[in-house]
Amino acid sequence: MKDKGYLDKVIKSAIDDSIFNIKASRDIFNEAWNNKEKEMGKKKYFSIKNIRKEVLVPICCVLFAIVGIFTFSPVARTAAQEALKTIFLLDKSGNIIEKSEDEAVDDVTVGGFEITDKNKNEIEGKFGFEFNFPKKVGNFSITEIAGYPVSPVAMMTVKDLKYKDEENSLDKFRKAVGDDQIFNELSKDYKIIRNICESYEDSEKHKFFIYLSKFSEDSEMNSVKETTIDNIKCRVLEENRAKYERSENGDDVTKKPISVNKIYYMVWDYNGVSYRIYIGENSADIDVATQFAKDYIKILKQE
Repeated sequence: MKDKGYLDKVIKSAIDDSIFNIKASRDIFNEAWNNKEKEMGKKKYFSIKNIRKEVLVPICCVLFAIVGIFTFSPVARTAAQEALKTIFLLDKSGNIIEKSEDEAVDDVTVGGFEITDKNKNEIEGKFGFEFNFPKKVGNFSITEIAGYPVSPVAMMTVKDLKYKDEENSLDKFRKAVGDDQIFNELSKDYKIIRNICESYEDSEKHKFFIYLSKFSEDSEMNSVKETTIDNIKCRVLEENRAKYERSENGDDVTKKPISVNKIYYMVWDYNGVSYRIYIGENSADIDVATQFAKDYIKILKQE
């Protein structure tokens, strides 16, 4: 018989000791998923790896054994403060530009903690909306690890955070995910949005991450498709994403990107809640995501 408490202990242990500062990309998700399958087949714990993130998205939890933890010695930290790095980023048109790390900004998602039956009502009160993730949505089911469905994760997106401030800021943002006092204080100086994430997959190994938040995020992404599902307007958004060389700490943004790829999301609003599906780089998955959205919205309307 399986130990029903084992998965919770693994997830809580990893989340409690980690700062989720990971940028989403299809390659990173696939690598993480492959690592998860390999490790779970051998032993009952996750191998936490150092990695640097690339955009907002989440990481729907320890599901993907990728955690961005940055550790620097006092000497290294002092040196970093004295010499500002040049960061290579993309502008709104997808062109590669150079900026100093005290000018370059990024959207960073930090988190978080597992949402359970015990803390669900409290989180709904703090985040300002009710939520429910059905076990099945059409042909999709909540992603499982070792036979157990992955619990949703609470996290927070920080908009336009300077690269040079990331290291010293992440811990306070992480605490603000579940602490209203810290959240309200930080809201005076930063644009921060609390999110809840869950992941689904089907038998054909399509994987979608769905994010819920109280407010629609201002998006600079290009809308490439619009459709109406049961009187709800849904949009498919396209964004340019840079792929960088990898260093021991993850993506090396001090070097020019190796390539620039497009990623896709589907978004809609319903009853004051913003829904966002991370689709990935494969535009062929847009039709699959659209069907997923139809099945999901049908369930929403029945609640």
